[in-house]
Amino acid sequence: MKRNEELIVPLATLREMFAETKNEVKAIRLRSGVPHPLNRFALNGEVKSCQQADMLMDGLNATALEKPGSIGWRGARWFLLESTMFLEVCAAAEIDGKKWRRHLGRVFKASDYQKRFNS
Repeated sequence: MKRNEELIVPLATLREMFAETKNEVKAIRLRSGVPHPLNRFALNGEVKSCQQADMLMDGLNATALEKPGSIGWRGARWFLLESTMFLEVCAAAEIDGKKWRRHLGRVFKASDYQKRFNS
C-alpha cells in the first residue's frame, strides 16, 4: 500500500459489502437445502424469506454474540421477550411468535441460571 492511498473505506461501501455477504449466506443456505433456523416455529412449515425473518435472526444472533449486559444484548433481549412489535414481525415472517417467545424465555432463563452459578 502506498503512503498516499486512503486507509479508510467509505461507509456506503462497507454497507454494500455487508449486504452482499448477508445475501450470499442466504443463497448458500437455499442452494444447499439447509432449512431456515426458525423453521421449527414456522406457521406453514417454512419461514418466509424476508427482511422480517432476517431481523429476527439478527436479534437472536445479538443475544448469542454480544457481550452479556451490553446495550446490543439487552436491546435484543427486550425485543425478543417484551416488545409488542415482535409478534407483528413474526407474523410477517410466518413464524408462530407466541410459541417462539415461550421457547426463548425458557432457554434464556436456563442460560442465565447456568451463567450465574458457573461464574
